[in-house]
Amino acid sequence: MISIANLRKQYEPLSVKWNNRGNEITELKNRKYRLCQMKKWRKEVDRLFCEMSRSGEFDYTKMPEMPNHGGALLIKHEVEVALIEIEIDEMEQISMRLWRKMESLFTFNRQNTNYKKITKKKQRELERETCAICYEKHNISQIVTIRSCGHSFGKSCFTDHMNYCYDEKKELTCPCCRNHEIDMMRYRK
Repeated sequence: MISIANLRKQYEPLSVKWNNRGNEITELKNRKYRLCQMKKWRKEVDRLFCEMSRSGEFDYTKMPEMPNHGGALLIKHEVEVALIEIEIDEMEQISMRLWRKMESLFTFNRQNTNYKKITKKKQRELERETCAICYEKHNISQIVTIRSCGHSFGKSCFTDHMNYCYDEKKELTCPCCRNHEIDMMRYRK
């Protein structure tokens, strides 16, 4: 049975994890940015060195100051930047998986929906009925019925209703009769 309280219990921990991942990714990107500053220094030195070699005048006073052990630091920073990029990619993939889990709570899937096999006659009857929300006819694969009251809706319409109830912190009920027992049924041929 679906309820806003159940959705909130499942959604909130995932949301916290997802936000924490986002903060970690931001920290890693900032660290990568700081390390890339060393690369900018290196590019500036290379550019000035090329200009001096073209002109034939080697004036080292124009060169920006190199930190102590600059060459070793450059190599170390390049390796660190590459490792951070790999870590960022992995964290973004984990973050996307969490996002998909959070999204799946507000869609109809095998965890929150029962499936029923129906006859052709029953299929035609259901397809002739209009959705109680949008008043349009839907394909049998897009029809969702609340088992306790028997009202049928389009899958996308009821998903929008679920999202609205969650966002407005209202209890999830049948849009027609305000029945609180939401036990969804979908059909297959």
